[in-house]
Amino acid sequence: MPSRRVYIPKADGRQRPLGIASLEDKIVQQAVVTVLNAIYKEDFLGFSYGFRPGRSQHHALDALTVALKGQKVNIGCGYHVVL
Repeated sequence: MPSRRVYIPKADGRQRPLGIASLEDKIVQQAVVTVLNAIYKEDFLGFSYGFRPGRSQHHALDALTVALKGQKVNIGCGYHVVL
């Protein structure tokens, strides 16, 4: 089933095409995501955050903050900073 085509007006007066997926396409896409997540979940490392359900860039930054707290970090030129 083809996508529904909608045109969104741009600031310069032209229109930008936007394709809206049908319900059937969305169901198939979600099924594929579920299968691929199940297959590849074991391959992800514990510190992988990109494109994973329930994880975001905020979670990655929180984990980095916890990992670096109280540890010396080399900032170059022979200087170290304790975070």
